[in-house]
Amino acid sequence: MICPVCGGESSYHTSIPFLKSCEGDGEGDPVAYFQCADCGFCHAPFICDKPPEWFREHIYNADYHLFDPEYGGARAQRQAQNMTYSFSWARRDIRHLDFGGGDGLMAKRTRKNGFDSTSYDPFTNDEKPTGTFNLITCFEVFEHVPDPHDLMRQLTEYLAPEGLILASTNLSDGQDIARWWYAAPRNGHISLFSRKSLVILAEKHGLNSLIDANGGHYFYRELPYWAVG
Repeated sequence: MICPVCGGESSYHTSIPFLKSCEGDGEGDPVAYFQCADCGFCHAPFICDKPPEWFREHIYNADYHLFDPEYGGARAQRQAQNMTYSFSWARRDIRHLDFGGGDGLMAKRTRKNGFDSTSYDPFTNDEKPTGTFNLITCFEVFEHVPDPHDLMRQLTEYLAPEGLILASTNLSDGQDIARWWYAAPRNGHISLFSRKSLVILAEKHGLNSLIDANGGHYFYRELPYWAVG
């Protein structure tokens, strides 16, 4: 199995029941995860190959909120508060895209706080944003995507020359994947990144990176003035 991030060799690592979520254990058919020996990226290739209709039927369906209770608004509220706290002093200079924003709740909250915010989720929106953005948030998206390079291509397409991508995904470094709470097929967590794999992914798309052990990551060509320091 070829690693989707670095092109190295991935081999079978573990199997996790499909109904296991971030909230706890579950049953169901085993989902095989393969891990790259070179960069540490771990993914579930047989789910990654499914068409969007399969994801809508089996993962992002009417029951999804049962496996991700914060999906209903708590996460968006917290993210909007954090963004406002960090960048409110420069909000008139920031054109913001919340990529993978689901129902758009975070962007609605940040617009109320004075930001020029747009929400776009390629899984649910047919109309793409126009132009570029100097702040792109991409919270809890990386672990859901079947193709990491397609995600990064889309992000860099919308990134202004002096722009910042602020992403969040937990790192697999030091984790026992078979027992890690974040390895959760029922949540759609099919791509699990190590620090090295995120750095490689960024470099392949011409981006610098700052990878945070706490799960917050920054990607950029040149840092905008409001992000320095």
